[in-house]
Amino acid sequence: MLPKVDEYRINSQDCLDVAEGCHDAPRRSRLLNMALMWLRLAEQAARNDKNRREYETGWVRRRNVD
Repeated sequence: MLPKVDEYRINSQDCLDVAEGCHDAPRRSRLLNMALMWLRLAEQAARNDKNRREYETGWVRRRNVD
């Protein structure tokens, strides 16, 4: 199972790939917007993962000190 960050990036790339071959301007625009939203989700998921690791590491350190 892939991490969410990777899944979201793959989804973004899939939208870009489909948009590349799309000749219908409104549909292409929607696909490009979807790609951007998937990329934003990937970035947020990466930040969440980083924050979670920092929190868990800090929690473990605090627990071992007490």
